[in-house]
Amino acid sequence: MKTATVPMLLTLAFYLTQDAAGEKGNQDPCMKFQAQMKNGTLTCPKGNNSSQSLNDIIFQSECILCKRALEQGAPTKIMNVKVLSRANRATDPAKLNCESFKQRRKDGDFICPSDTSSVCGTDGKTYRSRCELCAENAKSQNHVDVKSEGECGSSHLETDMCSDFRAYVQDGRLGCTRESDPILGPDGRTHGNRCAMCAELFLKEAKENATRNRESRIRRDAEKELCKEFENQVRNGRLFCTRESDPIRGPDGKMHGNKCALCAEIFMRQFTEEKGKAEKNQKDAEERAKAKMEIQKRCSEFQDRARNGTLFCTRENDPIRGLDGKTHGNLCSMCQAFFKTEAEEKKAEAGSRNRRGSEESETYAKLCDEYRKARKNGQLYCTRENAPIRGPDGKIHGNTCSMCQAFFIQEDKARAKVKREAAKEMCSEFRNQARNGMLMCTRENDPVVGPDGKRHSNKCAMCASVFLLEEEEKKKDDKTEKVDAGKAKKEAVQELCRKYHTQLRNGPLRCTRRNNPIEGLDGKMYKNACFMCWAFFQQEAKKSGAGFRPKVKREVKVDCSEYLALSKRGEIFCTRENDPVRGPDGKTHGNKCAMCKAVF
Repeated sequence: MKTATVPMLLTLAFYLTQDAAGEKGNQDPCMKFQAQMKNGTLTCPKGNNSSQSLNDIIFQSECILCKRALEQGAPTKIMNVKVLSRANRATDPAKLNCESFKQRRKDGDFICPSDTSSVCGTDGKTYRSRCELCAENAKSQNHVDVKSEGECGSSHLETDMCSDFRAYVQDGRLGCTRESDPILGPDGRTHGNRCAMCAELFLKEAKENATRNRESRIRRDAEKELCKEFENQVRNGRLFCTRESDPIRGPDGKMHGNKCALCAEIFMRQFTEEKGKAEKNQKDAEERAKAKMEIQKRCSEFQDRARNGTLFCTRENDPIRGLDGKTHGNLCSMCQAFFKTEAEEKKAEAGSRNRRGSEESETYAKLCDEYRKARKNGQLYCTRENAPIRGPDGKIHGNTCSMCQAFFIQEDKARAKVKREAAKEMCSEFRNQARNGMLMCTRENDPVVGPDGKRHSNKCAMCASVFLLEEEEKKKDDKTEKVDAGKAKKEAVQELCRKYHTQLRNGPLRCTRRNNPIEGLDGKMYKNACFMCWAFFQQEAKKSGAGFRPKVKREVKVDCSEYLALSKRGEIFCTRENDPVRGPDGKTHGNKCAMCKAVF
């Protein structure tokens, strides 16, 4: 009774162990015995000693059952991988053979059935069948082969198996541990573990990509050298050619009517590829910008809490995918990564800009060293020598001396700005107390030197002078802006009213009553542009002096009588004779006739 119970207990223990192992990730209970197999045979320990422990008995029973399973080909993990690898090899695309489809041709066209499976071509396009790919090749005279079965971009077994490791690949290389977990790869070889198998796949993929890139680069160089003479004749990828017959074989192996026709096809293909890449890059940039705007919108609630790109978040679990493609624990942690990336980008951009600026400043500083000693009271006196040079402000200066003067002024402004920023930081505690640039201070004696180099009785007094200077600069800037705006507006009005100058003859400007309101320089609204221009002409006449104009006209009337007698409909026609004369308006005219024409 006792001996009959032991095998039952052992069998039950084995299956309980197998079930427990299955619950821990569907592991194979016979995996530990695979390493002990030799020549396809597993040797198990034998022992009938009554002093054996229960663990020894269970191990012996497991070994016996696994021996039968492994030697007879039970469906273990290795066998599963073998089946998968065989299936993967079975799905490897066969070479394209168009001979079987040529028999179905009718009037030169292929007749393809509609119940076949799709394939992916080597050009990256999906075709509904091999027959359709053959028809497309015959139509376009291309040599596109089958890259893989199914649609392009569809998942493959090795891609699915190795997707976990792709993020760790650098230059086609993947570093792996040496743990022993044998697996049969799609190449038919047994690898130490899944990582080692994927490392070989990635290395093979990198070599194929490098070979493909090298071949395409060689082909591009050959095409460029071949078609160099036609480059200047290409417009938007199009090259127009004659039909002369001078057959030539291209780098793709095809025959073309002549060299120009070959280059026309090459230029069109290159133009299409570049256009496709540009569109793809633009689309990617638009998608990134759109995603960035969406994240900025979602992260607006955390913007006030971020300091220098740092945001502190809780650890609540609400997964969300970010702009970088990574999954974050919650919205706050995603925004934290986003703010950090933004801060790093701004810092890198500022660093590169500062490096460029510092390099340029050092160059100009060395160039202007000899002029620095000649500068007195912030002024540098230069000759009018003509030797144009570009300055740090991007403008062209007459010579090195005048450029250095502009450089010194720029340096002074930069130093003053640094001092003002330092003063602003020092005076931040008093800023709320200032009103219109005025700050009321006590008379306590605690001397301090301000950014202007002067000594002030205390910190408050120094800040009062800083605020007063800021207010004056602000008023000056506002005044300059108003003057610039008024000047720009006046120039616009002068341009608009130029066409009415010819209609201004001995009296007011005759305008229609068309209703098209417009605002003048004086801020008034006029019925249309003509009325506004008449008011503008009157204002200009008043500014130049009301009594001066008639007097000028009387004086000029005597001088210009010979030309006025020859005028037709108020117009004076002059020759281009070069005899400069200064008119009553202070301008120099080409000759006396031109002066009279300008006045009248």
